[in-house]
Amino acid sequence: MDTEVELYNGGRMSLEDFLDKPFPRDILVKLFIKKTMRLAAYQSLRNSAGDFPLLNAAASKLGDEWRIVVGARPLRAGIAYKASKFLTENSFNNEQMDAAAGLLLRSYPLAPT
Repeated sequence: MDTEVELYNGGRMSLEDFLDKPFPRDILVKLFIKKTMRLAAYQSLRNSAGDFPLLNAAASKLGDEWRIVVGARPLRAGIAYKASKFLTENSFNNEQMDAAAGLLLRSYPLAPT
């Protein structure tokens, strides 16, 4: 979502750079979310309303570009590059969504390594 994070020791960086780094021992100070015409949806799966999410998923579209991000405990969130690229390059219909979901499932680590 064109977002930047500010960490107490690590300073300001894009959310994508933050997610690509090993888990930092730092304090999240601020989130900076740029206002664009991006459309987005977010869903989470929790054991109970007050619990931390077990699984998070978000999809967004800006212009013709799709971005899909998935995160699960104890793993961190990551961009589903193959599925995002597939949706960006193909028409949006149920068949293409099923194909993108398959790409996401085949490329997402389901257990910590």
